[in-house]
Amino acid sequence: DERPPLEEAMWLITAPENFQVRTLKECSAMQLVAYILIAESKLYLQGPRPDAPPGNLIALAVQQAHAVPSEVYSSLVRAWPLEHAMQRFQDVAHRVQSRIAERSPPRHFGIQLVVCRCEEDLAWLATSSWPDEGASLLVYEACAGSDGSLALPVESKTLLGAAGLAVTSVLAPADAHTSDGDCGARIVLAHTADVVSAGNVAEDSAPNFVLFLPAQEPVESESRLLGFVAHSLRLRSLDVPFVSLGMRRSPPRISTACEREVWQAAFGEPSRPLGYLGARFLVGREALKGRSAAHYEQLLALLDHPPPACGDDHAGVASALSSSWHAAFGEPIRQPLRADDGRLPLFLRASDGFSGFAGTRLPQYSVILNSEAALSKV
Repeated sequence: DERPPLEEAMWLITAPENFQVRTLKECSAMQLVAYILIAESKLYLQGPRPDAPPGNLIALAVQQAHAVPSEVYSSLVRAWPLEHAMQRFQDVAHRVQSRIAERSPPRHFGIQLVVCRCEEDLAWLATSSWPDEGASLLVYEACAGSDGSLALPVESKTLLGAAGLAVTSVLAPADAHTSDGDCGARIVLAHTADVVSAGNVAEDSAPNFVLFLPAQEPVESESRLLGFVAHSLRLRSLDVPFVSLGMRRSPPRISTACEREVWQAAFGEPSRPLGYLGARFLVGREALKGRSAAHYEQLLALLDHPPPACGDDHAGVASALSSSWHAAFGEPIRQPLRADDGRLPLFLRASDGFSGFAGTRLPQYSVILNSEAALSKV
């Protein structure tokens, strides 16, 4: 799929009424496609019921279509993908409805958040709308000390519990926490191997989704993206194998011999993986089980026994893996931008925020991610 013009569509449907009336007269197809596009993007967040906001947008699009002279509309259908857009909306609505029904109680639906903490306040996690039940938060305490004196305070656990998160804390080594506040490679791999092993024994024990998140509150664009993901999980509509939740992309640079040997050993080719940086991602149950626990243990062994070109540079091995988590979970080694990934739902395909390339804003900062209120507007 080509990159969807979500920014432009949102601008059209939120324009003043007099402007929309004029647009409907001068280029009605553009206006109608904008409504259908935004309606589809809202299905995963607000549901497919006819009386829900996505249905209201479609009803408005149909109403506007009836105002177009029939001979003009016939020409527009031949020149614009109006019927395709409407059929796609119906297909996605049916898929979302089926997914929600499959996951409704008493069926098991579980999500697990994983955070590696070093004295950060995790209260920001309570601001998202997590599922009412089946949501857990596992906190790896990297700086709590042997006596646990710096572990997550009881009041923070209470706040997170009120947000629907069942909190568990465990002590972890110092390298569990990176300078960016992410989980280190050792924790990501060891935890994933444990989840896969448990899930192979008892299907219901494996969460539907595992989210690795930073301990410190992320930038606004990342927080908005996570908020949308949490909302879709609460609705039980999300159906993706893997999605990165960060905004920084791997910068183009010359690879070291150590990195090339790590990637060769891990993924079968020495070229640099292209993707989003850090352990900030969501991975689904099927993607987790698509690889055996032995696969993650093999990657874990690279940290203990680095390839020859790395010498004793264990940190270099961990760094090489930090830009390639998508590949570790079965995604293409050259991961497209979310906006260009046709496998993702539309609401996840808004333009990224900071790209990480020398502090530039490439791709452009997203109006949709910047304004949750705008996405909720009908």
